[in-house]
Amino acid sequence: MKDNHDNPLATAVNRAAGADPQGRTKLPRGGRVPPSRQGKKGVLLHVDPEIAKRLKLLAVEQDTTIEALGIKALGLLFERYDNGG
Repeated sequence: MKDNHDNPLATAVNRAAGADPQGRTKLPRGGRVPPSRQGKKGVLLHVDPEIAKRLKLLAVEQDTTIEALGIKALGLLFERYDNGG
């Protein structure tokens, strides 16, 4: 990675973003991890646009979040496979 010591603007931006001198980010934007995400690992899932739309609609209908639906769905998936499914 290019050294930003010659570029004061890049150094300031990296510092504001919580990056170390090599530009690696140490913390998410805002500088702190929300308590609900401390000790957790993010998982990314790519789906077709229609599925994303259905997830959003279901979350609204159930007055919950897509994240909560995903956690519940994973629980059901693990339950099925843990019981010899």
